[in-house]
Amino acid sequence: MKAEPDILQLLESAGEAALGTVEDGKPYVSSVGVLYEKASAIQETGRIFLLLSGLARHTRNLLKNPEVSLLLSDRAKEQSVHERPRLTIQGTAVLVQNADVDAKLKIAYARRF
Repeated sequence: MKAEPDILQLLESAGEAALGTVEDGKPYVSSVGVLYEKASAIQETGRIFLLLSGLARHTRNLLKNPEVSLLLSDRAKEQSVHERPRLTIQGTAVLVQNADVDAKLKIAYARRF
């Protein structure tokens, strides 16, 4: 499924998102930094990466239940919160288990933030 240009622009520019996880059957929301990797010839769709601390409550929640919701909002726009472009994504969090990819993501995250 090809994303609309407005959605891609928001994904590429957003550096922060509200992360919704499940904690004891209830919603729990926290703020996280995000990195977006564009789709490529190898990867059909783009991917969103979160660098999460093992000490964070949302990480503990994800280890129990990897279902997530992310809310991205364009805070740079000089509009009210109700008029700003925003995007909600639901999915399943997956741990990056490739050491090379993990190292590259940490460098990209440090460079961005």
